[in-house]
This record gives sequence, structure tokens and C-alpha cells, in this order.
Amino acid sequence: MKRCVDKGSSIVRVSLIVGVILIGLIASIVSMASMTALALPKVIEGHVLDGALNPLVGASVRVNMKSDVNTVRSYVDDTTDENGLFRATFDGMVRTWQVGDIIEIVVTKDAQQYTDNDQYADDSGIQHIEVTWPYAIPEFGTVAGFFVGVTAVAIVAIVLVGKKKRTYRS
Repeated sequence: MKRCVDKGSSIVRVSLIVGVILIGLIASIVSMASMTALALPKVIEGHVLDGALNPLVGASVRVNMKSDVNTVRSYVDDTTDENGLFRATFDGMVRTWQVGDIIEIVVTKDAQQYTDNDQYADDSGIQHIEVTWPYAIPEFGTVAGFFVGVTAVAIVAIVLVGKKKRTYRS
């Protein structure tokens, strides 16, 4: 018994199989390319300066990568050096990041905390962010120094007013 084979339908089946394989290969390549992009390291570095633009030495810095305003994707902690420099490396594997993530810098010094989150992760390997510590008062140093200065001025004023001679009319 002879079997009749339709050559047209065989070509269609083979073409269909080859098409599905090609689509799968293209999807795999695109998927691997995007995963490779996400696995690249990202360095966030910068300086923390006080109000007089002097380095803020020994401040704790946490750099958060946030996928949205409320969701921290990953974070890195560091401490500023003698130049006020901090450096946070996101390896792309454990400490992940994506282009467009919100970069939040949280600086803590002397029980005070300041948060700066107005930058977005770009596609470069290194991103530089400067942070100005808002609590320092250049004339007096820290907030505690300000209160000591105000108290000293108040004491001097009270002493001077108390020594003022009073003349009375009869």
C-alpha cells in the first residue's frame, strides 16, 4: 500500500516549526540582554557637606534604590570619610537596581537625620550626588552651638539691663 504525502503540507509544518524555534531564540536573546543590563554594577558616590560647605565627617549614609516612592528595592550603608565622601556599590545581583529607580540618600549624624531623594538612577555605571546637611549653622556650628550662643547673648542682656541705673522722680 502506497502512502500519499502532500508536499505542500509538509513544507507548512516545517516552516511552522522553524518559525516557533526562531521566535523562542529571539525571546531568549532579548531576555538575556535585559538580564545582563540589570546585572551591571552601579556606584552612587558623593559628598555630604555642612551649611558652610565643609565635609561632614563620620556621618552614616544609607543609599536606597526605590522602585517607587514606598518600595525599597535594595540599599547600601556607608560612613563619610575625612572628605565627607560616601560610596555605595549596587552589584546588580544581590543589591539590585534599575534605570529610573529613585535614589534616596539618608544621612544620620548626632541623632539627626536628613533625607534627599530627588534623583533617578541613570544608565551610567557611576552617578555622583552631592548632599548638603541642612542642620549646620555656619556662625555657630551645630544646632547645639546655636542654642549655647543664644543663651550666652540672653545672659549678657539680662546682666546689662539689671545693672542699668534707675532714676526716680519725687
